[in-house]
Formats: sequence, C-alpha cells, structure tokens
Amino acid sequence: MIYQLLPESPKSGPNHRRRFGSKAYCVAITSIVLYVVFVVLTGKAAETNRDGTIGSLNDSTAKDVSSSLVTDQSNQVLGHVENIVLLGERHSGTNWITQHLQDCFGSNIEVTPHYTRFKHWFQREELYKGAPNSVVVVALFRDPFDWVWAMKERPHHAHDHIGLPWLEFVTKPWMGKRGPHDRNITQMPGMKETVTCFSQFSFVEVMPCSKEDSPKVVGHADYKYELLHDGSERAYSSIIDLRKEKIENHLSTSSYNATRAFYPFRYEDLESNGTDLLLSLLKETTGIEPQCRSSKPKGTVKHKEVPQEYVSWMNKYIDWNVEARIGYFPRE
Repeated sequence: MIYQLLPESPKSGPNHRRRFGSKAYCVAITSIVLYVVFVVLTGKAAETNRDGTIGSLNDSTAKDVSSSLVTDQSNQVLGHVENIVLLGERHSGTNWITQHLQDCFGSNIEVTPHYTRFKHWFQREELYKGAPNSVVVVALFRDPFDWVWAMKERPHHAHDHIGLPWLEFVTKPWMGKRGPHDRNITQMPGMKETVTCFSQFSFVEVMPCSKEDSPKVVGHADYKYELLHDGSERAYSSIIDLRKEKIENHLSTSSYNATRAFYPFRYEDLESNGTDLLLSLLKETTGIEPQCRSSKPKGTVKHKEVPQEYVSWMNKYIDWNVEARIGYFPRE
C-alpha cells in the first residue's frame, strides 16, 4: 500500500496553531519530510494502520525513501491500475480535482468520483466488486472552520439546514424527515429490513430512503441525510459528528482490498501549492504521463470571515484528535 500524507501549507492562513501531543507527533514529523519527497509506506518503511492512519516511523524512513521506490515496486508488487477515485465531502474541492484529473489522465484511465459509493457518502468495502489492488484513491479534506461554514452557506443535500444562523446550524441534529413513500415502507411487514435505498444504503442508514421523498432544491441538490451506522436509525447530533466519522471512514479506504495507493490531500495545500505533487504521485503509481499542465500555486489561501464566537465553539467541540490525522488544529 502506498500512503501519502501531505504537509499543511505554510501559506494556508495565520490562524492555525499546532498541538504536539502524542497523537499528532507522526503528522508533524511527516510534514517536515514531505516538503521535499513523498513517502511510500510499505512494510519495511513504516506501518500503515488498518484505519488508514500512519504508524510510527523509524529513522531510516526519512533517510532512505525516495520517489524511485514507487517506480521500482509498483509494477512488480501492486498490479494493474483500473481507475483513479476521488473521495471527499461537499465543498472540499472534489469537482475541481476530478475535472483536473480527468483532463490529465482520463484518456488513458478512468477517473471517477465513485468508489463503493458516490464521493460524498460513507464508503463500504464489501460493495466494491473490482479487482484487488486496482484502485488509486485521492481523498480530499478541507479546513473544518471553512468547511462547516461553507456547508452553512450552502448545505448540499441537507435541506432542513438551509438558512439557519450558525449556532442553530451547528447544533441542529443532522437529520431530515420521512415522506409518505418511506412511511409506506415502514407499514409493510419486512419491507423496512429488506429495502435498498440510494447508493445501496439500508433504510436505517439514510433519510429519506425513497427517491420520491427526495426532492431537489436548486443549488442544494436532492434531499439526503446519512444516519448513524449502528442500525438505530438515529441521527448525528451535529454536522461536526458527521464530519468526524466521515474523515475516519474515508481514511479507512486506504486498507480496502481494492486500494492500491491512497493519497489524502488538504484542499488548502492544492490551492496554495498547486497540483504538481499530486500529478507526480499519480504518474509514478499508474505509470501514465499526465496530458495536462499542473494547476499553478495561488499563494496564500484566504479563510472565510467568521465570528470569533463560532471559532470558540468549534475549538471546544471539534474532535481534534481526528482532525490531527489530516493535519488540522485549533485556531487562536
């Protein structure tokens, strides 16, 4: 498995600070190394945990790893690449990067925003029917302060959260309503347990289940809320709880049997530094020369202007242990 964690851009804004606790140690060390080289995590180089996080690195990793290791090993060990998959939540740059990679690689390999489900949704390994070690996954993440605020401004799929003030938005349970077609399902014996909803979710994992109960709103897509994965039909208590589990879920795709290589990127890094590193990684992994120019660096990434009360609330309630795994930390 190839696993790449990019450093946080030094130009991504003035409001970030870092906490160097035990869980953030590997992220900090890796960030320094990866300004110059990208890291290929194999059995000898380091340990990639089952959930996709990086295990401890030894001294030889930073000294010995090089880009040639990917070329040397990819064809011999990992097999044929069938497609490049983009994963990421709404407002995380997935449309931009999907189109960019389709322009760069699409004439030679499929570039798709679907893995086991569409890019925004929770992934589930057993739904994928492709060959082992055949998928290159690019997972995109965005600064939590900017992402939640962008979702407040335009809550795609979450129609019951449209137009809410920020405090009500971040504290309102992440759920919608069952329509008449869903209610009919609950009244038919055994139907609720056997029906398949959109993207092969079960009835207790989404709200609504029925397409007829999922109207579209211009600018906000169709009506869909993902629920807890415990079979309880309960909602996430807040969008930040949804974010926590979505991060963990998308990182976990690194260990899927079909995943050949996994590259998590921060949106801010791609904006600030351009896409040259991303294209280089994919070229090395797939053996395909990109038929495009990389996106140019834009320098400093502007964060959204948000109230200080919102920053304080996010600092208090976000799960920063999970955020540290993708290089995000509280703001001043």
